[in-house]
Amino acid sequence: ILPRLEETIEEGSEVVSLVVGRRDDKVLEHREAYSVRERRAHLEDDRIRKPRIRHLPRRSVPALENGSKGPKSRRADPKLAMMHAMHRPIEIVALHGMFGRPSFWDPSETFLRKTCKRPHRWQKLDLWASSWDLAFENVGQTLNALTPGPRVLLGYSMGARLALHALIREPWDLAILIGPNFGLESEAKRSERRKHDARWAERLATLPAESFSEEWNAQTVFEGGRPVPLKTSPAMVRGFTRWSLGNQVLTQENLRSIASRLILVVGERDAKFRSIARAALPLLSNATLNIVPGAGHRVPMDAPKEFGSLLAKAVNEL
Repeated sequence: ILPRLEETIEEGSEVVSLVVGRRDDKVLEHREAYSVRERRAHLEDDRIRKPRIRHLPRRSVPALENGSKGPKSRRADPKLAMMHAMHRPIEIVALHGMFGRPSFWDPSETFLRKTCKRPHRWQKLDLWASSWDLAFENVGQTLNALTPGPRVLLGYSMGARLALHALIREPWDLAILIGPNFGLESEAKRSERRKHDARWAERLATLPAESFSEEWNAQTVFEGGRPVPLKTSPAMVRGFTRWSLGNQVLTQENLRSIASRLILVVGERDAKFRSIARAALPLLSNATLNIVPGAGHRVPMDAPKEFGSLLAKAVNEL
């Protein structure tokens, strides 16, 4: 029905309402006559009662088989697609280091909750759970299956090394690796590292936890940072055996194949891993290096605000 024309004429004590409309090319005419008092009461009642509007669900538009574009749908609009992507929560998959726990990331999670504009969720993995007793290649495959995205892979030290095997297999939206090691060049160096890690595994199995903690924290790699009391468990032997750097083979071709955006993070006082990161940069096509002032190897613990700001900025840019 086309829009109708309504005309009201006051004639003495009566009001005549003329309604003209059109339906199927026929003119419809309707006249009503009632008293002025009734008319006023009717108008007052209309002001009080608000019309009820029923919103019907949007009908989906089926895809056309003849290749024509057809009606433009909401999902086809790139601006709407971008807005939809902006509101999807970003999955942050976080991998702790040797002797770490999921709680290692608690300060970073708290900081990000207060400063990050993008909605996000954390998956702080416990690598000492029995379900993670996997070889390097299977770890990468399992990580990639955790979430379809948008996704951020966050790894510290040993966790950063494990993250590399996921990035080699398929890209992530962003990866932030703290103090990563990109592998040893020769089998001789890998063999020596396996012996080195076997000695640490033996100490872990035989020494009291307090004595082992003191030896571990006394390593030069942790100079400049505050000592951290370790909570050991038998499952952590896996870090020295199955996940030893001596068992990890990463070629230059592997590193060149990583297409994800990479942010490498090292502490200013961590000379060893600062040198490792700089040597790897030419092999990584989409990587940047961030050196955190005043921090040692354990950057998220030594400089929580600086690292949290770096993390929030990177996630907000996605």
